[in-house]
Amino acid sequence: MKRNTRQLLMGAFAAAALMASALPASAQEFPTRPLRMLVGFPPGGSTDVIARDISAELSKVLGQPVVVENKVGVNGILASDALAKSPPDGYTLQLVIPSNVTNAFIYSKLPYDPRKDMTPVAVVASAPMVMVVSPGLGVNTLKEFIARARAAPGAINSGAAGTGSTPSLALDLLGQTAGFKTTSVNYPGSSPQMLGLLRNDVQVAFATTVQALPYVKDNRLKALAVSSATRHPLLPDVPSVQEAGVPGYESVAWFGVFAAPGTPAPIVAKLNAELTRISSLPAMQGRLRAQGADPASSSARQFQDFVAGEFVKWEQFFKLNPMKLD
Repeated sequence: MKRNTRQLLMGAFAAAALMASALPASAQEFPTRPLRMLVGFPPGGSTDVIARDISAELSKVLGQPVVVENKVGVNGILASDALAKSPPDGYTLQLVIPSNVTNAFIYSKLPYDPRKDMTPVAVVASAPMVMVVSPGLGVNTLKEFIARARAAPGAINSGAAGTGSTPSLALDLLGQTAGFKTTSVNYPGSSPQMLGLLRNDVQVAFATTVQALPYVKDNRLKALAVSSATRHPLLPDVPSVQEAGVPGYESVAWFGVFAAPGTPAPIVAKLNAELTRISSLPAMQGRLRAQGADPASSSARQFQDFVAGEFVKWEQFFKLNPMKLD
């Protein structure tokens, strides 16, 4: 049976604890000095906030400071390049989002190979998105939207929160899957994108559930579907894209911790076990949900397989939808 992303990213906390108890002495002694957690985006955003929350708890369980370092630029590439060139000792980590995968197909040249030069350690959260439309568009269901978009290709303007951003790619993937095209309007971030929707400058976009929820509740935007394979608890009356008639579609944001290439497997296993414990803490789960994310966990191997699958999915997409930047 095919599992959806949420099921794939669910881990067994007891199994992780047993794994930690069986680690070699070298990994049990790790760490003996402070660690750093790289973030490729500015302070205050969801990625930064989640990285700081995770790092604070990781500091407690490891007995060493975990210092967050924002290396901002080029859609997270500067931080990933720093990680790729770090010693393979587990002392440099990075909180990564899906752009680390899609950057490989958007940018003509990367200073590192995201498939080989970064080691997936643990997923900590996933975040479904919601497809919202301006009420002025006059559609109430995803089926109606697709019919309208197919009837007049490019006539509907879609909001993009930056070239290659996860929400805009989710809409592009839906268009490819369901057979419609919109005209993309690029905004310098998610807040300007939402303002464009509210002004009806654009008529459709994907957004995080937390970001869209206030506007959906006061009927300023209409929610058509969520991007995960199942409904989201914050929007129980909104169907998934699959439920709404597009089988096989799923696109969620995820947050995962990566280490430098060549980091020893026992250290990766120890970090995975500790991050799994952290994701199970009720207080941490509450903080993640406040950012619009769901707690998630998996073994290191499961996460590595998941990331490999993401490369396959997006490579197929970009073969049909070239989007190259210098």
